[in-house]
Amino acid sequence: MVRAGTNSTYEVHVINALPADSPPVNVHCASKNDEIGYHTLHVNDDLTWSFKTPFIGNTLYFCRFKWNGRDKAFVVFDQQNAIECQRKPFAKKYLCYWFVKDDGFYFQDHYTNNPSEWIKKKNWTIKPDGPKLESRPQTGPRRAGGAQMWTLGQPRSSLHIKLGYPQGPALRARHLDV
Repeated sequence: MVRAGTNSTYEVHVINALPADSPPVNVHCASKNDEIGYHTLHVNDDLTWSFKTPFIGNTLYFCRFKWNGRDKAFVVFDQQNAIECQRKPFAKKYLCYWFVKDDGFYFQDHYTNNPSEWIKKKNWTIKPDGPKLESRPQTGPRRAGGAQMWTLGQPRSSLHIKLGYPQGPALRARHLDV
């Protein structure tokens, strides 16, 4: 195996390896400078892109996956996992394969139909039923601008966010910078 370096060409594959009767997976991939876009991958679909790493600086691509009430975002390529990508002898690029399965995300440095060779790297995040946002008037003295208390209600916990603008132009500008 040849080691990865700067100014090398890489090819990243994201393959839907979900069961045959599964709904498609929605994928959004991008880097700081390159928008791969939003894609719907049906079973066995392969989203592929190539790029060159710079002489100076780092390349990082992330993807966000949504499928069947599950959600996961993570880095699919950076300097750390570049060394896991493989270049075949006499090939001009390094290959990196991500397989999306119902129990998580698997990586391999070459294409294989044998899932026992895939290395599990990430689990899905299961999204809870969406919390509900409700508005309640603030108790106690009201500030100028009519600040309100918003509650994000969830079982066993709640998040309180206070909305409103402080008095005076300097405070207002500081508030908007936050």
